[in-house]
Amino acid sequence: MFYEGIDYKECNGGYSLLKLRFLTTSLTGFEYEGDSYSIQRDGRIFAYCGYWYDGPSGPTIDTANSMEGSCFHDIIYDMIKKGIIPNTYWNRRKADKIFYKALRRDKMNWFRAQLWYWGVRGGGSFHV
Repeated sequence: MFYEGIDYKECNGGYSLLKLRFLTTSLTGFEYEGDSYSIQRDGRIFAYCGYWYDGPSGPTIDTANSMEGSCFHDIIYDMIKKGIIPNTYWNRRKADKIFYKALRRDKMNWFRAQLWYWGVRGGGSFHV
């Protein structure tokens, strides 16, 4: 889990990673190597130490069990914006499901995770 130990710090209105993180996803076939994150063809996404993200968006309270999900959701949507991953309904849906699964894995209760999932499903497409 992301929040066991100190993996991020508050910084400039968001969060900065203190160590390398990775998440295995169903977004396979893409390859990109950037300064702050990368994706490999097998679907693994790496967020590098120092990666800055704004945390959960919207009318939310940032809690430990939302940090990893929001980090990787931001990365995937950024890759969609940059054209690294095609901007399709199905890719945005995969990103949102990855977000939901990370929330649940990090012990967010089902009801709250559902609210957050439907929030990104409804509003996420406006951010890519």
